[in-house]
Order: sequence, then C-alpha cells, then structure tokens
Amino acid sequence: MVAGLDGFETDDGFDPNSQMLITRSDMALYAANRNAIHAPSEHWDYQSGNAILAGSAFGAYPGGHRSG
Repeated sequence: MVAGLDGFETDDGFDPNSQMLITRSDMALYAANRNAIHAPSEHWDYQSGNAILAGSAFGAYPGGHRSG
C-alpha cells in the first residue's frame, strides 16, 4: 500500500475513503484522481483506495470481470 495517495481512513463515514466507498459509483476513478502526497513506494499507508486501484488493474486482464 504505497501509492502515495492523499486521504486517510477512519471508518467514520466522513473520511475520503469512506466517502468513496459510500457515494462513488466508480471507486477506482475516484481513487485515481486523489492527489499524491508521497511518491509511489516512498510511504506505506493502508487505505481502501490502493486496494481498489489494484483490483481495477487486475480486472482489465483476461479472466477479469471489468465492465466498460
């Protein structure tokens, strides 16, 4: 989890990642458009946005289930 995305995860429903999970129909697009506050691989930070971006990338490969 070293994408360097701006955001934090408190699971209170108001943090950027909670808002992404609750209100966004395209969570990967939302995560991809977050500002970077660290260079990739520079800072470890768990956030759902990182996992969603990784899943979106895997879905683009044969056998994935990405629509659109």
